[in-house]
Amino acid sequence: MPAEGETARVNRIDRLLGYILTLQGGGRRTAAELAARFEVSRRTVYRDLEALAQLGVPLVASPGHGYSLAPGYHLPPVMLTAEEASALALAGGLFRRFVAQEGRKSLEAALQKVDAALPSETREQVAETCRRVCLISWPHRAMPLDGELPRLVRRAMAERRSMAFEYHARGTGEAGERRVDPHALIFYAGDWHLVGYCHQRREERQFRLSRMEAPRLLDAHFTMPQAADARDFWANREPVPGTHAEHGRGECVARLRFPPDAARWARERRHYAWEREEETPEGLVVTVRVERWEEVLPWLLGWGGEVQVLDPPELRARVAAEARRMLAAACEK
Repeated sequence: MPAEGETARVNRIDRLLGYILTLQGGGRRTAAELAARFEVSRRTVYRDLEALAQLGVPLVASPGHGYSLAPGYHLPPVMLTAEEASALALAGGLFRRFVAQEGRKSLEAALQKVDAALPSETREQVAETCRRVCLISWPHRAMPLDGELPRLVRRAMAERRSMAFEYHARGTGEAGERRVDPHALIFYAGDWHLVGYCHQRREERQFRLSRMEAPRLLDAHFTMPQAADARDFWANREPVPGTHAEHGRGECVARLRFPPDAARWARERRHYAWEREEETPEGLVVTVRVERWEEVLPWLLGWGGEVQVLDPPELRARVAAEARRMLAAACEK
């Protein structure tokens, strides 16, 4: 076990490396930003940056604007720790289930390069982690990310070209032609979703790839909005992007109650539109927000008598009507 002084030296080495990696990412960083990122004082940041300069790292200081690296400077390849390499291996194991064909080949080649660069002892630690820990995605039938349709969507985004396709909207049972400017491709609720500007609706909408038919690229080009970023999808998800709820029209908000003995299982099998929850003496009260009741109705019926629709009355009536239909179908001879 390293002594206290040795631990401090190791922590400082990690921090110095962190400064370089942060600045290598481009742009400038002030001492205050670096202090907040690495949870140290600005005085410590100044001492650390001075040490880097003495080691030959070409720092550029701009008064009032912060620090950057001289153009063209790049940190040579560094060795990964066992924890870092294990994290990459586990993440690769999960992502392997979302790709096929060329995507899987590229993933395997990248993981092999990481493995080849590891010392034998570290490599064995990573292998042990992979033998004992496995990340498996929930069951789904979504097409692989490098499948024909997702690749077409990604090409459309890269070339800033509009797309057209036939879309089957749940609840209507009808397919309609859609023209969309694709902004992001996101996986959730067991399927890939295209988020983009719909020319028919004149607003941003979501489209499940599994509901598309006859997709094709158009010659028309569009300008990608600066705010379009798939990484911000969940952070800005209230209300759900691409629904009427986002614009205050046709939103479907329901309050449900699960008895105390079902609260744990409700959280475990929560609907993707689960928005808020509240513990009450009578049970767990949940708020869900969807565009159409058809999005939540099958999930509600799957709970049987373990869920109560508090409001709105419209949804209570829909659940009762569907339950009667199920009973009639079960009693048919």
